[in-house]
Amino acid sequence: MSSIVTTKFKKYFKKNLTILFHNVVLQLILTIIFGASILQYIGVLNDILLYKIQIWKIIVFLVLFCLTSFVILYVISKKTYEITRFGLLWKITLIKNKIINLRGPFCYYCDCDISHTLENITHSGGALVCPKCQNKYSINATTIKKIKKDIKQIIDSDLKSNKVLDIMWLFYNFDHGSFRIKNKGVFGITDLNIHVSTNISQENKEVGEYYLGNIAPLESKTLEDNIAKDLKESLVSSNLISIFSLEIPKIIENYYGEEQTVYDTSEYIRAKKDFELILFIDLTYKLEKKQKKQRSRFLLNFSLKDWKAYDYDKLADNCYFKLQKID
Repeated sequence: MSSIVTTKFKKYFKKNLTILFHNVVLQLILTIIFGASILQYIGVLNDILLYKIQIWKIIVFLVLFCLTSFVILYVISKKTYEITRFGLLWKITLIKNKIINLRGPFCYYCDCDISHTLENITHSGGALVCPKCQNKYSINATTIKKIKKDIKQIIDSDLKSNKVLDIMWLFYNFDHGSFRIKNKGVFGITDLNIHVSTNISQENKEVGEYYLGNIAPLESKTLEDNIAKDLKESLVSSNLISIFSLEIPKIIENYYGEEQTVYDTSEYIRAKKDFELILFIDLTYKLEKKQKKQRSRFLLNFSLKDWKAYDYDKLADNCYFKLQKID
């Protein structure tokens, strides 16, 4: 009997001694790698392995930890925006760039929720009236449903595509024109940079880089820098055009009533042949903290004037030029 007890005791002692040895070695290795702070976690692990901490408590802790993490991530990533579309105010909630909720419509003037008044108007065209400020909207319930669907599509497109900016370039000549960019999306964009280059006879050439900053939703912003002037210098350096300058005298009367001669300098374009080039407008900007890129192409065509057939004033450009947006 005593031999049996002794044998069991030896087996128990050997088993626990082995576990102790493994734990000591593990603690030593982890302490060397991670430092002394890991010891407190090893202690908790030992308690779990030796069943000093009940399993159900661990499960409850893990569930609560996951739920808390989910709530924190939800609050951090949740964003609410107010947008104006079709004369009405709408409020959207996004989580990780996905539409969670779309509320509205709200009155544009007093922010009153007028969605509940939809039941009081007919589908045949009855006016939607704000109960607070009595402002009327020429819209019906059927249209509201369609508008909600359209707004969701617009928001989804803005978040996924790179086509929220529209370029409007009015090119009168190389000294006069307007380069304007409109934000047609529902989100504001920041850090808008413009890079312009050309492609002439399959050769790329830089024109310039420009900064336009931030543009709010549905806002248009005009670039103060004259891209056309930089383009003119690029074409001159490529030997495609030359500039004919002429000083024209002009007599004016100064402050004391005395006549004096001043000179106005005029510049005229002299194209050497008919040609066309492609202008690449590369836009980089941030939308919802994500870097976006957008490219548009313009075709600029030069065609020589037939001065033999027509009596043109030689103090003029010797060519026509036409700017056309490709995409």
